[in-house]
Amino acid sequence: MAYLGGAVDRYQELRMKAEKGDLLQAASALNEVMAFRPPEWLPLDGSGAGWAVVAFRDATVREVLTRMRLLSGEDLGTDPAAWLKKYHKPGETQPNERSGVDAGRALSVHIRPERSGATHRGRWAT
Repeated sequence: MAYLGGAVDRYQELRMKAEKGDLLQAASALNEVMAFRPPEWLPLDGSGAGWAVVAFRDATVREVLTRMRLLSGEDLGTDPAAWLKKYHKPGETQPNERSGVDAGRALSVHIRPERSGATHRGRWAT
């Protein structure tokens, strides 16, 4: 259950990054949402913490896409890949919303490679 709270907090941070930021920041937040996945050991059987994390992730993706539609005036559909292809610029520096000693450090996301035969991880599993 500790993981559930941490995952929900992380998705909430990314949703707020998109809500407060411009189009590039929203695209960066979407990219981070797509990269942040439940760990392999968390059961995703449609009940419990695994299901809750996937549901919250899917809701966060929908909210970020809604924000990107508002900012861009475009509708590229519901597939995050189309939005990321057009608006995510990985080489550009994204402002860090945190202050203090971490203000100059970029946020890094570690993407874990998927194992073959991986279980379903939500609508937008990659």
